[in-house]
Amino acid sequence: MLDKLAVSRLLIRPMKKCYIFTIKFSNYFLSKDPNLILDFDFIRHSVDTMDVMPPELKGRLNSYTPQWYGAVKNFVDTESGARICFDITKEYDADIVVRHACGGNERALIALKTLVLHDHMVANLERRINAIGRPFSAIHIRNTDYRTDYEQAIDQIKKSILLPVFVATDSSKCRDYCRKVFDDSNVISFSKLPDEEIPIHSTRNFLTPFERNSDAILDLVTLALSNEYYKIPLRVGSAFAYSNYSNLAELLVRNSGILISLLGQSASAKAIIERVIAWQSIGR
Repeated sequence: MLDKLAVSRLLIRPMKKCYIFTIKFSNYFLSKDPNLILDFDFIRHSVDTMDVMPPELKGRLNSYTPQWYGAVKNFVDTESGARICFDITKEYDADIVVRHACGGNERALIALKTLVLHDHMVANLERRINAIGRPFSAIHIRNTDYRTDYEQAIDQIKKSILLPVFVATDSSKCRDYCRKVFDDSNVISFSKLPDEEIPIHSTRNFLTPFERNSDAILDLVTLALSNEYYKIPLRVGSAFAYSNYSNLAELLVRNSGILISLLGQSASAKAIIERVIAWQSIGR
C-alpha cells in the first residue's frame, strides 16, 4: 500500500478539472493526461487559502493526518473525524475536492491507463525479470493486518504450481513457509520485509517511503507478468475476500494491453515485453 494514497480534484477557473496526487507520484510514474498532475508541489503553497471539500480540511491540506475508520470503510481526518471523500456524481463549488482512499478495483485499472512507469522503475523491473530468468508463477499473500489460511492454500497448489515462484507478501513468515514448501532455490522475493509481523504501510521506521512504495509497485507489476498468478483470500470474520491489491494484479493479468501501456516504450520496457511474451508462448 502506498504511504499516502490520496487524489485531489482541483477546479481551475474556468472550471477545468485536474486530478492531483498529493504524494509525489512523479517519483514512480509519468502522466499521459495533461489534466492528471502527479506532483502536488506546484500548488502546495496556495492550497491552504482555498475552499475545500470536505470543509474540515480547509487550511490544513498540507498537514492533515488520515486515519482508516472501519465503520465507514474509508479514511477520515484524524482531527475532525470528517470522512475524506466526495460523491463523484456531484459538482462542488469548492476549489478543491479531496478523496483519500484505497484502490485496487476496476477504477484503479482505469487510472493506470493514463500512467506510464518512470524509466528508473522499468529499469529495476527489467533487473527483476532478468534475475528470474525463465517462465515463473506468482503468489500474492497479505498476512499482517489481515490473515489468510496461507499454509493450507500453498499446500493445495504445491504439486501443480509452475516453478520458480515469485512471492509478493508483507509477511516474512509467509515467505519463509513458501521457501520451506517449494525449496528455497525455487522461491523469488525482491522486496525487503521487517522481521516483525506488522503492516509495511504503517511501519514508518522500516525503509523510506520511496523504497516501500517502489517495492509495492514493482511487486504488483511482477505479479502481472507471471505465467501463472495465484491470489490467496483473506479471512474477514466468518467470510473470505481478496485484497484490492490482489484483485488489481489479476486485472492487469487479464488486461495485457493496459499492462504493456504501463511499461511504456523504453528499451527496458521492450526487452521485458519480448521476454515475457516468449515465456508465455513456451508455457510449461
